[in-house]
Amino acid sequence: MRLVTLFFPAVCLLIVPSVVCGQQISPNPNPAGNTITVDTMDWYNWGDDNDQFSNSGTININNGSRLENKADITNWATLTNERTGVISIAAGGTLDNDISFSSLAVLDKFPFLH
Repeated sequence: MRLVTLFFPAVCLLIVPSVVCGQQISPNPNPAGNTITVDTMDWYNWGDDNDQFSNSGTININNGSRLENKADITNWATLTNERTGVISIAAGGTLDNDISFSSLAVLDKFPFLH
């Protein structure tokens, strides 16, 4: 019975898929000289109305990757979106850009881009 008690939970952990919540883009603020590389499909900025992400460094969104924004991102430096990368800006989210923005790929909900 003890073997079943130990074995059953271990099997359940192997069978049940893991839930991945993604990765909040950080550090905030992103300082000058620092590079954030978005390299998977599950990066996000989900701040509330009082929360904003400020970029003074570089944000690179690699091929096949995604940054989903539901808050404000203010870009003072470089934001690069490669060929199959995606920047998704949800209702209420804003991407303010002051210096350099390069996109070879998809801007989803681009009317919120300033």
